[in-house]
Amino acid sequence: IFRLQDEITNSITEKLNAEIDRISKRLPDHRHTQNTESYRLFLKGKNFANRGGLKEFNRALSLFQESAKIDAFNSGSYAELANCYLWLYFYEEISRDEAIKLTERMLDYSRSIATIPELHLAQGCIAFYLNWDFELAESELSRAISLSPNYASARYYFANLLANQKKFEDALQHLGVIMQLDPVSSYNNKNVAKVFFKMGRFENALNCLDETLDLEPYSYEALLISGAVFVELEMFDAATRNLEKAISIHRHPEALSMLGYSFAREGRSEKALKILEDLDRLSIDRYVPPTYFGLVEVGLGNTAKTLLYLEQAVDAKYPDMLSIAVDPRWNDLRGLPEFESISDRIGIA
Repeated sequence: IFRLQDEITNSITEKLNAEIDRISKRLPDHRHTQNTESYRLFLKGKNFANRGGLKEFNRALSLFQESAKIDAFNSGSYAELANCYLWLYFYEEISRDEAIKLTERMLDYSRSIATIPELHLAQGCIAFYLNWDFELAESELSRAISLSPNYASARYYFANLLANQKKFEDALQHLGVIMQLDPVSSYNNKNVAKVFFKMGRFENALNCLDETLDLEPYSYEALLISGAVFVELEMFDAATRNLEKAISIHRHPEALSMLGYSFAREGRSEKALKILEDLDRLSIDRYVPPTYFGLVEVGLGNTAKTLLYLEQAVDAKYPDMLSIAVDPRWNDLRGLPEFESISDRIGIA
């Protein structure tokens, strides 16, 4: 009896080890500390960061800070802190100059400890979004993937860069790997949907967003992206519903801008103008990027005003401009010499 029990136990153990080995091959090695508590906080921070949203990124920032405090040699925590500061810049919580200073400080800490995939990802994102150094961004993201081929985040950011450069076939290859790694991940589906949107593959984007919203019905980012997709499909009721839901979660200027754009495209000019007034009021107490005003204006057909806002955004190196060559919301401006001149100044495509 005991021999039979041992055989059964050994068989189960072998199968379990095989399953663990199979899963581990699909995942990047994120363990850069032997301290269990530092690692736990690191993973918890990653969980919050992957959800998206300002509140979530602030929570992730706090967790990565705690992780680094417990183990000052956890290079992964410093790299993720750099990414959090980058996202605070995306949410206009800190200025571009502050973001450059804070991210470089975190990267210096991470570089002094170890060369890891998270470090190269962070360096690639900062090169791309903050410094507009596209050659360095491609090099760093490629390095992150070579070190960890199953690193879904690195593949997403690389696919995003390639899509912005109109290299859609290359971008699709990375999206395919991401979905093979975990096809039901809300994080993966949300990121893949962003790239599909830029490609004009709206049905594909909606399929991914359905998966995300099924798991996370109050995902601010997913509601925002789906709203943008519905506008391009001229499904304005669905767009209004999702964008208003996003605004109820986080009344951010970007969500207001997109709702104003939706109203303008639908022909509800009075409501779109009201959104512009709301953005004006918000700009008294906080920074509202020129692209947010420009988006509503392009929906209203005010080309001259839109171009003026886009010029201001290029001058400020605002990251939304990096996708201007492919973002379908600016399609009405394509072919205009002034618009093409703005696109040429960015130099990405």
